[in-house]
Amino acid sequence: MLSIHIPASTLQLPGEVSHKEIWSTIAQYNLHTYRQLAPQVINAALETERDALLNRERYARRELSDTQPVAAHCHRCSSCFRKDFPRDGHYSRNLLSLGGALTLRVPEVECSCGGYVSVNYRALEKWSRLGGDIGERVRQRISQGASLREIEEELEEHLQTDIGQKTLNDEVMALEKGACALDTTKLEECPPVVVVDGIWATWMVETGRTKQDKGFAP
Repeated sequence: MLSIHIPASTLQLPGEVSHKEIWSTIAQYNLHTYRQLAPQVINAALETERDALLNRERYARRELSDTQPVAAHCHRCSSCFRKDFPRDGHYSRNLLSLGGALTLRVPEVECSCGGYVSVNYRALEKWSRLGGDIGERVRQRISQGASLREIEEELEEHLQTDIGQKTLNDEVMALEKGACALDTTKLEECPPVVVVDGIWATWMVETGRTKQDKGFAP
C-alpha cells in the first residue's frame, strides 16, 4: 500500500498501480497540491514496483539461491533472474503535465554482469513525455472534433511551452491502437442487451384547413 502524506490528508493507493490509475486519483486535488503530489505519487509507485520486482526492500541483500525469473532481462547476458539484479540508483526523467513540468526519479536495475536491465514500469508510460492528464485532455478534445493544431495551441497557451503536433499525434495513434484492440477482443460473456422498437404515429394539429379523404365517396 502506498501512503503519501499531503496537507490535511493521506493519499493511499494499492501497492502496484498503472499510470492511468495514478492520474485519475491525483486529478481530484487543486492545482497547487497537484503539482506537489504528482511526482511524489509516481516516484513512490516506481519504488514499490522495483521492490516487488526484486522481492526485497531497499538495503536488503540478494538471495543468491533465489532462481525466480522476473519480467525483466539483462541486455548483455540475457539473465531474467532477480538474484542477478542489484539496484542501480535512479535517473531523472521530465514529464509534462497540466500542472507544469515534473521531474521524476526513475529507479534503475543493473545485472551482476554489468549489463543494463530493462524494466517496464506500470506507473510510467514508456517513451511518453506527456503525463496521463494531458493524454486524457487530448482524447477528450479529439472526441469533440478538435484538430491537432487546435489542441496544440490550447495546450501551449496553458503550459507556456512547445509541445509539437508529432507528440500529440503519438497520443492519438495510441488511442487508435487501444480502440482496435477493444474491437477485436472476444467477450467472455454477453452483456445484457435491451432491444427498443419504435412506434410510428401521426400527430394531428389544428390548422383551420380542410382536406377531403381519398377514400370518401360523396
